[in-house]
Amino acid sequence: MRQQKQGKKEEGEYGWRVEDAVRRASELLKCQAERERSRHRRPTERDRFVFSLIVSGSIT
Repeated sequence: MRQQKQGKKEEGEYGWRVEDAVRRASELLKCQAERERSRHRRPTERDRFVFSLIVSGSIT
């Protein structure tokens, strides 16, 4: 890890700023966690209603 110079933002090997990369990574993780949660959410009243219509044969 390079020494951080006083008053100058630390840059990575490819020129991006370290805090930008950290912020981006945390946003990606947050989005991924959100997707995981929504995939395992409980069915809503509307979901159950639509399912019951499909099962009863009203919707094919």
